[in-house]
Amino acid sequence: MHSTKKRRHTPLPILGDTIENISKISRISDEALNIAKKIWPGPITFVLPKKKLSDLVTAGSNTVGVRIPRNSISLRLIELCDGLLVGTSANLSGKRSSLTANQAYDQIGKRVDIVLDGGATELRRESTVIKLINGKIEVLREGAINSKDLFKILGNAARI
Repeated sequence: MHSTKKRRHTPLPILGDTIENISKISRISDEALNIAKKIWPGPITFVLPKKKLSDLVTAGSNTVGVRIPRNSISLRLIELCDGLLVGTSANLSGKRSSLTANQAYDQIGKRVDIVLDGGATELRRESTVIKLINGKIEVLREGAINSKDLFKILGNAARI
């Protein structure tokens, strides 16, 4: 997968179909669990401490990016893969994010076996990425949910 997208030494996110399955590969604190219940499924990727997971996926990091998508087709595919699937954006590293299957095919179609069309991304942006370690939230990438809206959703649970 790394060479397909021309990404090397970059951690790959894991998509899950349930919080229980996400907890098999990451350490979800009580605080993270409370936040996850408010925002998943949805366009938020958490960066959490990893459990036993290959360094090939995490690029040697002690954390892992995890997300439960809202798209029903994606969730069904993840379910068919026993609840966890290595996933990544459908674009070449450094190129604009694909928001439709046609855009993904234009960028990576000849490099992959299949492009699954689950419809255009709901919010027309990539996921927001937040790191949640030791009770502190850090926004690593603003995406579909901006920081202001994120902290409104999280309310008192959020500490920077």
